Amino acid sequence: MGWKFLTSSPASCLPVFLFLLCSGSMEYDAWMRAPLALVSLLLVVGASACAPEYDLVLLPGVDERPQTPCSFEATAVFPAASDYEEIGRVTAEFWPSHDLVAFKASIAEPVCRVGADVVVAMYDGPRISEARLFRKR
Repeated sequence: MGWKFLTSSPASCLPVFLFLLCSGSMEYDAWMRAPLALVSLLLVVGASACAPEYDLVLLPGVDERPQTPCSFEATAVFPAASDYEEIGRVTAEFWPSHDLVAFKASIAEPVCRVGADVVVAMYDGPRISEARLFRKR
């Protein structure tokens, strides 16, 4: 099983783009609104390209258990095998930071959705390449 979680989407900014394109007053002709709309669209698309897209894969037989309130530990060390079981992995093309505090904040949505207790950041040199999710037995 695999799901994609997108933290921000260009489609969510579509109403703003349409408003900018269609609204206007007598001072702004169509030739004035078009460049403004184009610049706005490019800014929206450019900003959304920096948003991380996560691929979450749960192991077979693992169900989602959303946590409310969400509380999990982010670390670079595997938990004791007797206390925890691995439930899945999260990968991304782009992680916002190599810092564990920023990493924890950026990955909270998919982790809380599946109910993981510990997230282990896997480093590939200075950057985080994937995260492994663990739940208490």
